[in-house]
Amino acid sequence: MSIDIEVLRAMLRLARRRTEATEADLVPRVRAEASEIRASIRRLRALGVVDVRGEVARLTLEGLALSVALALPAGRPARRTVVGRSRAA
Repeated sequence: MSIDIEVLRAMLRLARRRTEATEADLVPRVRAEASEIRASIRRLRALGVVDVRGEVARLTLEGLALSVALALPAGRPARRTVVGRSRAA
């Protein structure tokens, strides 16, 4: 799995807890060295899915959508649920 995907998933988990994503927070959550995480954040920033302010990296709206899509288990499509059907027909 790509380190960029792992960083996005880790940032999503932190965002769900309303915790800022600093390098110190990402290192234990991503199986990579700190230098690899910094390089990944630079790549993600260049793609426009991460915004960096000081030492804190945040998902942009596009980054949030991408990380949610990547968080789905591989090989399992999202289930569709039919909420209700009209009986008028």
